[in-house]
Amino acid sequence: MTVNVLDGSGNTVTSSTASVTMQVAGPAGFTPYNNSVNAAAGVASFDLSGLALTVAGNYTIAASSPGLTSAQGNFAVSPAAAFGLSLATETLTVVSGASGTVNLTISPTGGFTGDIALSCSNLPAYASCSFNPASVHADGSNGSLSSVLTVSTKADLIGSKGHGKLPLIFACWSGTGLLGLFLLPAVKGSGKSRWLMVIGAMMLLGLLIGFLGCGGDSPTTQAQQTPPGNYSVTVSVTSGGTTHSSVLNLTVN
Repeated sequence: MTVNVLDGSGNTVTSSTASVTMQVAGPAGFTPYNNSVNAAAGVASFDLSGLALTVAGNYTIAASSPGLTSAQGNFAVSPAAAFGLSLATETLTVVSGASGTVNLTISPTGGFTGDIALSCSNLPAYASCSFNPASVHADGSNGSLSSVLTVSTKADLIGSKGHGKLPLIFACWSGTGLLGLFLLPAVKGSGKSRWLMVIGAMMLLGLLIGFLGCGGDSPTTQAQQTPPGNYSVTVSVTSGGTTHSSVLNLTVN
């Protein structure tokens, strides 16, 4: 940036080598700029390439030189278009098998526009999360957006039944009955026909026992329960390639 030393008519004083000071002041968080250089042919040059205007707000830039009228200007830096996430509470406690909710606030800034999707990760086993709504739309007005997170847990027993004792006992007794039907003529018969019936009955009974069995199968169960403990669940908002996250401390009792 250059500052010209002017005379009363607004012309550059090419013979001037006056010391010129430039100052830049801004909002809180900005590091003020203050530097002095000597003019060459009435022109003072300042290198502002290292000046970082990263804080949104109003700024003032001023140039002064002893014995000369100062010059001053104002400008503003707008915040970058962005969005953030905040949780109404950072802790949630639920009983295994129950669910809990947390209110979320999504805050667009800098006139951000676009759809913002919500998600969560690092959940414990047999737990899930849902959002209502699952996405929000920023319209550029910087108005706050809301969603409700629900974390659900499980405490279920999944059972699988065997044949059970009664059907099997019935099968065995049925086999015994069939055996009796074969043996009854064998008792009354004689000779070769008797032995053929006995052998046939024994083979039938062996097949029934081998296929069904005469014991009882016990039902089996499998637990699908969210384990008690403390977990750090990551809650995220994403739009385009930008993601912001917060941690929800989940306790399962």
